[in-house]
Amino acid sequence: KNGGQDWNVIRNGARESILDIEFVDNENGWAVGGNGTIVHSTDRGWNWEEQESGTDKGLVSLDFINKKEGWVVGGTGTILHTDDAGITWQAQASNTTATLVGVSFVDDEYGWAVGGGGTILHTTDGGTTWTAQTGYPENSSISAVAFVDRKRGWVTGWEGTMRTIDGGATWQQAIYDQWIIPGNDIKFANDTLGMITHQFSAFRTVDGGDSWEMIFFTGGRLLEYSYGCIIDQDEAWIVGELWYGSPIPICYHTTDGWKTWEQIPLDHRNPLKQIFFIDKNTGWMVGDNGTISHTTTGGLSQ
Repeated sequence: KNGGQDWNVIRNGARESILDIEFVDNENGWAVGGNGTIVHSTDRGWNWEEQESGTDKGLVSLDFINKKEGWVVGGTGTILHTDDAGITWQAQASNTTATLVGVSFVDDEYGWAVGGGGTILHTTDGGTTWTAQTGYPENSSISAVAFVDRKRGWVTGWEGTMRTIDGGATWQQAIYDQWIIPGNDIKFANDTLGMITHQFSAFRTVDGGDSWEMIFFTGGRLLEYSYGCIIDQDEAWIVGELWYGSPIPICYHTTDGWKTWEQIPLDHRNPLKQIFFIDKNTGWMVGDNGTISHTTTGGLSQ
């Protein structure tokens, strides 16, 4: 405990960075990272066991639809699928060599994967076949993807944030004050409340992406990477990596409708790569050197 905050570092010192984490309930979760790393917890993240991914490619993003079935994406077009909680992982043919950095499934059939070169892949059969979709500039990488149902979804990257309302057949650019909205990460808590995080700022929509408002600004400090997590319309988190000649982990928290953001002190210096909460109190942060931090008190000392 430090500074009134309560985050427990429960995994540290590993050679591979952890880049994404997701829990499907309070007990069962997975995290992925460099060199084919997949780790699994069945006790709220207090203990982690490695799973055999069958690849040495960097794994960047994951999405589980229940405690048995999920997908992982990563380097050189890697897509992995499990339907037995990760006891076995099967490679799926992506037909691309682009690094895939985001994956979003809305059920056991419909999903999207995104990555370098404006790559958007779509499946309607659980990943047995993946087909390319177009609409994002091919000379720019996509950073993240978020779908809320089979029709409505978003992708974000350096060339802006784009929305589809027809399952990815067509895409439209999101606009804030006549400007495009580049992003490093995008999250939706439901079909109306969403957040985009970027190097200097973050944006919120409360109407499903029809309009966006700036709700966070770093004051000019460069966040090399930033990732968000929405609790509800009042509370949210942003974590990332501040660059001052060397990377410094940084964490912000708001509880007043996203109006003011408090910088949260951390007890390690490992840059943070993602944050995930399963409910208001129970959350995890992951980052370099295999770092996984956990809170069961909403990040606050009791």
